[in-house]
Amino acid sequence: MTDSPPPEIVPADAKHRRLAWLAVVVVLAGGAAALWWLDRRLDVVDRLAEDDLPAAAERARALVGVVVLFAGLIFVGLGLWLFRLGVLINRSGRFPPPGMKVIRDTVVRTGPRARRLANAALLASLLTVLAGTVGMWYVLRIAHALLQVR
Repeated sequence: MTDSPPPEIVPADAKHRRLAWLAVVVVLAGGAAALWWLDRRLDVVDRLAEDDLPAAAERARALVGVVVLFAGLIFVGLGLWLFRLGVLINRSGRFPPPGMKVIRDTVVRTGPRARRLANAALLASLLTVLAGTVGMWYVLRIAHALLQVR
């Protein structure tokens, strides 16, 4: 029996890990602030609906537009990042690609295992970009159709 060489490991970057945690905290805080803002705007729409339903519907339509815009941008941004990752994995033939910082010790994957990861990243990229564009367009159309007051 032959001894196989030990797997190559990309060591974790402690500074990058701290930045990743900071990013998670900032995103969670931003999400909480956005939900608070959205709740305040919905209260305005509720109060307006008691006296002026068409104005409330118009305000709600504008609010849906803002939410859909930001959600779409987030989906498209994630999709572009996944596309870049998939391309880098395919070009280098390994995951993580050379020079990529990782937040925990990561065993390098090469060959078919790396290609599967690249293909998964590219497929996820396509799906998230579609969700951020076509999906958000349909959400906006549905909301506008439901909020039409005659």
